[in-house]
Amino acid sequence: MSSIGRLHVITDVVVQDRYSHEELAEMACAGGADVVQLRDKLLARDAFAETARRVAAICRRHGVRLIVNDYADVAREVEADGVHLGRTDLSIREARALLGPRAILGASTGTLEQAEQAEREGADY
Repeated sequence: MSSIGRLHVITDVVVQDRYSHEELAEMACAGGADVVQLRDKLLARDAFAETARRVAAICRRHGVRLIVNDYADVAREVEADGVHLGRTDLSIREARALLGPRAILGASTGTLEQAEQAEREGADY
């Protein structure tokens, strides 16, 4: 099971709209984040992938791990460290098969039972 570190920063441009994903990632990395998680529920997949490429470059420059939301294929494309999966996304087992044993896999859950199931399936958090 992979560790997500002590400071896990989630970028979101809906909750706040002052900074872009790239600006948030840069600030998080400079501020000591162990992991940056790219989250955007409004971008189409291709636009999300382009943003992920730019955020991945920022994270690599700082030696900070990157987790992308929802898209295991994008995580693989940009060589992210992992993916955070919602309940309607690819299964944890499928994401593990796609990304390999070292990938950090997170899962959104709504109940204790769902959290326990995600852990049994291999979610790291």
